Parts: sequence; structure tokens; C-alpha cells
Amino acid sequence: MNNNRPVVPPTLGILIPCFNEEEVLPISLHRLTTLVMELKADGLITAGSFIGAVDDGSDDQTWHYLVDAAKKDANLRAISLSTNFGHQNALLCGLIEFGNKVDCMITLDADLQDDLGVIKSMLMAYNEGFDIIYGVRKKKKCRLSF
Repeated sequence: MNNNRPVVPPTLGILIPCFNEEEVLPISLHRLTTLVMELKADGLITAGSFIGAVDDGSDDQTWHYLVDAAKKDANLRAISLSTNFGHQNALLCGLIEFGNKVDCMITLDADLQDDLGVIKSMLMAYNEGFDIIYGVRKKKKCRLSF
């Protein structure tokens, strides 16, 4: 815990690795952009906060969708890997590329299976001085089919 950090809104980066996500990106990016705008309006993050997407060598239209979306939305930044290097390497690439542009970073999967509602609580904990905050899923909804 860092009690010496001044309590000012941080610049937040939301990092999403993407691999063949063309079907979910319109919904996911809309929800994330709405969230970022709300957090900015509430004064919880700075105006420079953004969503960073890393296309992990998709062979569908993911990259083209990200390029078009980034042209229309200043909250979105996107980079493309030359081939599929895997989820963890895409995250690492995003952390390296975007990490020096933010005070804190939240990573999410592009399909948004995680609860976006906890992000506000995470930012509040960050503002209390915590350096590392992570979420643990209490219950995973699982559907079995035979």
C-alpha cells in the first residue's frame, strides 16, 4: 500500500487482448466506452484514460473493426500483432505498449465475462493507496450440455 501517493484521479488503461473477436467487439467496446465516459464524468479517472486493444493475429475482421472503431472513438487505441502469439503474450505486449501512458491498468477479456461493476471499487481502492488490486470470481455460471 502506498499512502504517499496523492489522491488525484488516475489515468486508467483498460487492456483487452483480442483473437477472432469480431462478433463480440461491437457490444464489448460499446459497454467499455460507456463505462470509461461514466468514470471520467464521475471524476474517478482522467480525461486521458483509454481502452487499449491488442489484436493477437486474428484471422477474422477483428483488426479492421478495431481500426474503424479507433477512428471514431478517442477512447480506443489498438495495436496488431503479426501472428497469434497467445493470450498472455498479447497482454504483455499491451502492458509494454500502453503501460507507460497510464497510472493503472485493468485487463479484461474481450468477451466481457468479468463484472464491469467492480471497476469503480477497484479505482476507489487504488485511490486509497493500494498498488495491486485484483478480482476473484466468486461464482462461475456454468452450463452443462450433453
